Parts: sequence; structure tokens; C-alpha cells
Amino acid sequence: VLFYLFLNFFGGFMTIVIRSTKRSFRTKPSTFFMLLSAIAGCIHLINGTLARILTIGFSIDLTRTSIGLCKLRQFINIIVPGLGITCYWLSTINQFLVTSRSARLR
Repeated sequence: VLFYLFLNFFGGFMTIVIRSTKRSFRTKPSTFFMLLSAIAGCIHLINGTLARILTIGFSIDLTRTSIGLCKLRQFINIIVPGLGITCYWLSTINQFLVTSRSARLR
């Protein structure tokens, strides 16, 4: 399980690095949406798994020590995946409109 976690985080991190450093990727709106989606995926991965590893592996439950952390964790678990999916949809719609044969849609 930790191997898949590492691979997923590494892939998301590499996507963030590549899409944010190369100039040709920064000029297109669809790659900006993909970058936001990769950032959201990494945040969700860190938020979900770090808390679980601390709770199960080390018996440290941060959500019981602070009500603010508990609310923040729930907020991130609800909002961030939806943000990532929304960014992918916006990127898809943007690519559809940019590559459309109709001049009205472009």
C-alpha cells in the first residue's frame, strides 16, 4: 500500500514540476487546469493518508487534539477532490472548444 502511495504522490509531484516549469505548458489554459488538478490530487493524498498513518501507525490522532484540524481535514476531504475533478472537466471542455471545427466555438 505504501508503494502505491509513493508512486501516486511521485507522479503527482512530477506532473506539478513539469507543468509549472516548462514555458510552453504555462501558456495554455488547459495545462493550467491540469496543474491545479495535480495539486489538488497531491493535497488530497497527503491529507487523507498522513492522518490515517499517524492515527493507525503511531496512535497520534490530531483530529482529537484540535477541533480546527478536524474541521480543516473534513473540509479538505470534501472540497479538494471535487476541485480536482472540476479542473479536469474544465480542461476537457477547453480542449474541445479550442480544437472545434466551428469558428463560432473557437
